[in-house]
Amino acid sequence: MRQSFPCKKTLAGVVALFFIFFWAASLPAQNGEGRWEGWFTGIAQVTNAKRMAMENNRPLLTVVSSGPCAHCNSLYDILLTDTFRAFAAQHQIVLFSCADSPGLPYNLADLYKQQCDMISVYPHIYIFEIKEGADLTTADAKSLNDEFVHLLDAGEHKPNRYSGFNYTPGERINNIQIEGEEDKWTPETFIQIFKSFFPNANGVELVPGPTHTGYENAFDFGRIPNINNPPPSAEEWIKK
Repeated sequence: MRQSFPCKKTLAGVVALFFIFFWAASLPAQNGEGRWEGWFTGIAQVTNAKRMAMENNRPLLTVVSSGPCAHCNSLYDILLTDTFRAFAAQHQIVLFSCADSPGLPYNLADLYKQQCDMISVYPHIYIFEIKEGADLTTADAKSLNDEFVHLLDAGEHKPNRYSGFNYTPGERINNIQIEGEEDKWTPETFIQIFKSFFPNANGVELVPGPTHTGYENAFDFGRIPNINNPPPSAEEWIKK
């Protein structure tokens, strides 16, 4: 069984990586052109990420590890591409990445690893909805406990039913194949995996029709609203 372990990185490389993330998190939104201010990095920013996701009724895409690792860096390269940043801006996805809290990834694994059939290899990725009344003041290893957030449910016929998964070469998430080598990873594949947790994400009708099988027990998400396709009302974009 594969186990996670820190890869050997120079201090300069680690500093440079965190500089990139703080820079990316500070970029202003630019009308859907690929830069969106919903990117938060580090455990101290988890409350801001939760607040933005809750106040805007958006999904919280969470990427965690216990420190720098090769798979993590490769995924971060994907998230920093113009393609993914444009997708995140268009759909106003809130992203929280964290590698500076040893307790957070272990706590999340204790809560969700078995439910999501995950392994120990980082990064661990979760898509959360923030619960109404969630604590938005405390930043610690318990900030994403199930009393504050819940995973999405893509339906009982999805291989990866709940929205927690590993991102490693050659793995399949909801029947979508991740490229076999890290240097071949593409943002298009990650986007398809992200969308696979949303019934009818590629459709045009708001309510999944009978042809959309595999979502019998899923929440009725409808399509993902975006700046060109706003939700029809002020109701929550995720409906239970």
